[in-house]
Amino acid sequence: SNTHFFRALHAAGLGAVPVVSFSLAEDGLKALGPGAFHPNHYAVWSYFQSVPGEANARFVSAFRARYGADRVTSDPVEAAYVGVHLWAQAVSDAGTEVPEQVNRAMRMQSTAAPSGIAAVDRSTRHLWKQARIGKARPDGQFELVWNSDDALRPNPFPDYRSRPEWLYLLGGLPGAQP
Repeated sequence: SNTHFFRALHAAGLGAVPVVSFSLAEDGLKALGPGAFHPNHYAVWSYFQSVPGEANARFVSAFRARYGADRVTSDPVEAAYVGVHLWAQAVSDAGTEVPEQVNRAMRMQSTAAPSGIAAVDRSTRHLWKQARIGKARPDGQFELVWNSDDALRPNPFPDYRSRPEWLYLLGGLPGAQP
């Protein structure tokens, strides 16, 4: 886990080595505690609790009111929240809960998320979202140091394989979309 990794770095005297993580979120940073914390650590996500804006302030406030004032939001928390909202919109637009019809309606969904506009890409069903880099803070949050400003097109098929090769690798997994 991230907690064990960062604590092991610290225990080995390597805690000051800068680390860029694609999986360390606010709850993991908080779990590290001050003993293993170092400000040279960064994370890359679409969302940080510290993202400025009224929509995010309302989201964080509602989350804390429901789950406790000491709880933190994170990119996985915001992604779950956004996913449920997009699904509910698709059900409403389809006028039914029939999966095939909801699936078609999902292609036309977008929402004003706590992190900004999140829009479903019609061809891949992945989300257009902003990319952000945050620098770890001692209070268990991330300071936003870079933001893409615009939502980025999702790329679920990296170019080191062709799309047919990626689909072959999926091997008929449930929900795999051509």
